[in-house]
Amino acid sequence: MATYTNKINLLKPAETEKYDVNLRNDNWDKIDKAIGDTSDALKKHRELSPIDHPDGSVTTPKLRDKCVTPAKLSEELNLKLKNDFVKRSGDTMQGNLTLNNSSIGFNNGTGIYDTKIRIASNGNFDIGVTEDSANKNATSQLLLHSQNKPKWYNSASGGKVLATEEYVNTETAKYLPLAGGTMKGDITFKRNQSSIKLDGGPNKMHTIDVGGTSGENLDIGNAKQTAEANLCCYNRPGWYGKDKTNTFKPFLFDDDMVITSGTIAHNQLLPIPEGFREDECHWILTVAESTLDLNDRNSTIHIESGAFGVSVICKREGRKVKVGTQYHTGSGNVDYYRGLLFKPGTANYVCICRRRFQ
Repeated sequence: MATYTNKINLLKPAETEKYDVNLRNDNWDKIDKAIGDTSDALKKHRELSPIDHPDGSVTTPKLRDKCVTPAKLSEELNLKLKNDFVKRSGDTMQGNLTLNNSSIGFNNGTGIYDTKIRIASNGNFDIGVTEDSANKNATSQLLLHSQNKPKWYNSASGGKVLATEEYVNTETAKYLPLAGGTMKGDITFKRNQSSIKLDGGPNKMHTIDVGGTSGENLDIGNAKQTAEANLCCYNRPGWYGKDKTNTFKPFLFDDDMVITSGTIAHNQLLPIPEGFREDECHWILTVAESTLDLNDRNSTIHIESGAFGVSVICKREGRKVKVGTQYHTGSGNVDYYRGLLFKPGTANYVCICRRRFQ
């Protein structure tokens, strides 16, 4: 008895049956039709879009591992990858990137973060954190790269330009360091607001301040705490400002003024104290004795009749002292001159010397 195949229903005659050409031709027609149908189906697959299988014949279990490249993925999936994800090899993204309990790490392929950007547990934003405890969990140097100076922004104060080392050095060069230095220009101290104070120890605060009823004085020293104010300099100190000019007036010391005294005889030279010039001395003379010897009878002037006059002299001609008594005698007749006699004496002197500097 004849049977049929499972796929395309070909007739399979039994061995006892007679050969029938028509039945054989029917089988060939079935085979031809089946091959034609298969070719037509394959043609449709070849002519349709590469991934378009409307019959659902391509399913996930049928795909071999790694046989589908990103270029062969569905257009929808490729579009999603493009719009919703960033490539690990580098890409450009839009919108904000939110990191929850994580950080951005940077390394040189060692597997250990050279530095990180993170939110610390205390809420601080840390830039430059490392995992190297030897460096105390901080990168060795943090550099900001920008054409203009970077700024710090604060909601209260706005943008503040960060100072560079060069800027700080330039600005601090305008000020004196606490250790001391050299400055140019004037320092102005407001009256009743500021002064120069020099700490001399407990209860010894000395000051240089503005004084006077309307600020016309310069006060050096503190009236209650400064025991003595000394001028220390190599040359003689002085005073400027006489008649509001810049004329220098040197100060006088104790030994710049000397007073001497003594007695000097007629025609002697007045002495000059050591260290002074003649033009720095002023002498005051008074008569000590009008004549040197009042008991000398040989020098007695005898007058029997006539006129008699006496003139006491006490003066100096330069340094030479002229001191004594000048006697004038005359006859009894009017205007008849008989003669004169000079008797030398002694004088008391006081010499006042003041050093001059011009």
